[in-house]
Amino acid sequence: PPGSPQSLMYPPGVTSHQRPAVIHGVSDPVAAARPPVPPVPPVAPADIPQFNVYIGKIASTVDKDFILSLLQVCGPVKSWKPVTNPIDGTPTAFGFCEFESAESSLRARRLLNKLSVDGQELVVRLPSETWR
Repeated sequence: PPGSPQSLMYPPGVTSHQRPAVIHGVSDPVAAARPPVPPVPPVAPADIPQFNVYIGKIASTVDKDFILSLLQVCGPVKSWKPVTNPIDGTPTAFGFCEFESAESSLRARRLLNKLSVDGQELVVRLPSETWR
């Protein structure tokens, strides 16, 4: 009875006619009653952020390795893929660079966009921007 020196306190939802579940080897029955936390799914390669930039209006006189050296000034480059004509293999006026960080891709846009190289202003665009 309430008020008596030996009254028992039951957890919410448990009446005096019920016995709380006892799980052997578990010291906290409340924690044991919680559903297990699902494991974190592994990150698929498509979910890994990519920091790509488009480099366009590259003058035909400019060596693709020179463009790579400009990109490397902006930060660590994962890949530089100058696009070639699929028919004859000649270089085109654009390519794609993947940086290791967002900061590097933003720096490339800030430093290289409208940079004049052999009389041609480079165009540097991020994927979030409209590529024209």
